[in-house]
Amino acid sequence: MMTYLSELSITSTINHIRVNARDILLQYVTTYKLSQAKLEKWVTFYLDQLEYDYEDGRLSAVEMIHSLVTAFSEKTNDSFALLIFIKLAARVVNEESKKCTKFVILALHNLFKCTSEKAHNELFSVTKDWLEADKEGPRLIAYELFAELVRGIPGLGAQQLKVCLPILSKHFLALKIDEFSENVVLGILNAFTVLCQVQPVVFIETFVDLSKEHNLLVRLNDFLRCVLSRSVQLAASGFLGQLLASFRNEDIKAVHKKLKAIFVKEVGWIEFTYSMCFQLKGRVLTDETAEQIIKNLVFLSGQIASDEDYAGFVTRVANVCSKEVVEFSNESTRVCLFAFWHSFFIQNLFSAQSHL
Repeated sequence: MMTYLSELSITSTINHIRVNARDILLQYVTTYKLSQAKLEKWVTFYLDQLEYDYEDGRLSAVEMIHSLVTAFSEKTNDSFALLIFIKLAARVVNEESKKCTKFVILALHNLFKCTSEKAHNELFSVTKDWLEADKEGPRLIAYELFAELVRGIPGLGAQQLKVCLPILSKHFLALKIDEFSENVVLGILNAFTVLCQVQPVVFIETFVDLSKEHNLLVRLNDFLRCVLSRSVQLAASGFLGQLLASFRNEDIKAVHKKLKAIFVKEVGWIEFTYSMCFQLKGRVLTDETAEQIIKNLVFLSGQIASDEDYAGFVTRVANVCSKEVVEFSNESTRVCLFAFWHSFFIQNLFSAQSHL
């Protein structure tokens, strides 16, 4: 009967039947004192269903995994933690459904919450092994999962970040701007962005130390102007935005001066503004990406100290806006973008005049 219900919880096309089947099976598993081997049988069954052909079945499987982890004791969860983590990690990278991916990540964070520090160390250890692997596949999983581990286990994550950020940075510097795997570049940039967001103090301190030796910002600027992939451009812009947001974080005020110094020394504020203007020329520009580019430009323009550089910045932006009006007058995103810049320059007119 339980075997039939487990199959029904995946294969039924009717939602309430899947839900009821899961509920009955969960009650059975948690009420009766099943052996470790039998518990593992049910956990493994639902982990295997994460590869079921239809989305509803995969969603049902991940919901059952979430429920089992919630119901089990910490000791039981620790015994299954690595098995569950590896299976869920693979789905994060391979899952085509955004909805399923969201639920898989929620299940991962529930696993982090319901396991011990010993298990957490094991999860970080296997992720570090993936990060140091020679093949692209394990590395892609590591980029995604390391960021989620740091987000979900902040205390231990801060310690691990100091160890793993140099490895991530090494991978980033090894990339070639004219020949690369888009998935790898996006994986690293997105990991940088999340890590900077959830652990700003440790990330910025470590990033500054690494950048002094390896010029990470030079490579970031290269990808801001990447002509081979619009997605890479936008991911680079998102990471730049997170770095710039760090200047408003009072918790890392002590390293603001050092962070500003590497911006000036490695690339220069004006070069970053030109990279943002380059992105604005793209024919595909969504509201979200336009907003990110604008935020970056507003901050960057306020850092320009040279009269000559400021004049070049104003000219470059004016040319971009003129082109927007002529070529994209019927697109709301473009019109709003132009309106913003018009407002921005009016508000900063006196500042501009003082520069020019």
